[in-house]
Amino acid sequence: MSCPALHTGTHFLGTALTLLDCQARGIGAYGYGALADPSSMVAVASGGMLTLFVALFGVRLMLGEPLDGRDAVGAVLRIAIVLTLATSWPAWRVIGQDLVLDAPTDIANVIARGAGLDPTSGGTMGARLQAVDDGIVAMTMLSAKGASGAYAGQNAGPYGDPIGSIALMDKMGLALGRIAFLAGTIAPYAVTRIGAGLLLALAPAIAGLLLFGETAALFAGWLRGLAFVLLAGMFFALSSRVELALIEPWLREAVSLRVAGAITPSFATELVVLALAGGSLQAGLLMLAARVAFLPGVAASRAATAVRAVPPTAQPAMAASLVPRPDLGVRGTPPLASPGRASVIADALAVRLHREGASASAPLSTPTAGPVERLPRPTTSAPAPLSQREPLGSSYRRQGTPVSSLHARRDSRS
Repeated sequence: MSCPALHTGTHFLGTALTLLDCQARGIGAYGYGALADPSSMVAVASGGMLTLFVALFGVRLMLGEPLDGRDAVGAVLRIAIVLTLATSWPAWRVIGQDLVLDAPTDIANVIARGAGLDPTSGGTMGARLQAVDDGIVAMTMLSAKGASGAYAGQNAGPYGDPIGSIALMDKMGLALGRIAFLAGTIAPYAVTRIGAGLLLALAPAIAGLLLFGETAALFAGWLRGLAFVLLAGMFFALSSRVELALIEPWLREAVSLRVAGAITPSFATELVVLALAGGSLQAGLLMLAARVAFLPGVAASRAATAVRAVPPTAQPAMAASLVPRPDLGVRGTPPLASPGRASVIADALAVRLHREGASASAPLSTPTAGPVERLPRPTTSAPAPLSQREPLGSSYRRQGTPVSSLHARRDSRS
């Protein structure tokens, strides 16, 4: 693909913009063809990833893992998207290259036409930008020739003249103004066009990342990059038309005044201000496009990743933990204090008293009456009040007179 050469002088800006657009389209088309070639490493890797994905899906079916219709449909859609992006250039040219490279300009043309920013006799945006650059060059030539003798003399030094002390001299102001205008126009246009071409060319290499959950985030980032260059291209086209609506009538008036021999001491300063303002506007709109394309989905993607990482059985419990409870207050407040040691001891003592009170109701035979017959322990619904319970340790006290074997032999002898 042959692109036009860059020319100097009155065709510099127009040929630079045309060259950047041609290079972006060449990178997107020929880069895609090189990566999608069946003999390339990218094509081999994409085929291997597809084979691995189908094999893992078959293993899931063999192991009896439950599979609903949503998983099956999602797997088929992933395979179809990967095959379309990695092997079908006609489809990708329509849904990818034409959309990213041509749609921003078409949308900007419709908006500018409705807002009155695109005059019918002004030509294309590239031609209008080149006309502005030509006007700045014409002003530089008129200043160098000294179209106004009095003004050229007053620019000789900064001291002793009222004009040189409040405005930039033509030599410095025209140079800085044209530099700022060219840089503020070419740099953002190159970012949007060359960036779009690179992202479009990487489609065969990025498509396979959609198959697996661990690499799907990279595929989503690639899509966000395409959204960024699309928005940035549209913002550049609209902001350039706004800048042209400001500069074109002002520049025509300044050139006509300089040709007529009028003094225009503020032209150089105004040119620098307008050029710097236009470059700042382009940079701000690039940041705005990045904000729209990248940042809004970060929190949602992190939350979705966190929910997918939790087992399905634990998700209801996690959802219930997010609901504020009236007894605990709003989530984020410190939990209630744990019970003290005294409370733990009192609870244990109450349980022990309840057990001893239940066992005291069962009668026990004397030691000499033979083996003790164990009766079933009666069940009680609630412990008795503390005032009606026996003292601790008195439930197994002997009620009769203690009798020992020695005492019994002594009584028998007597």
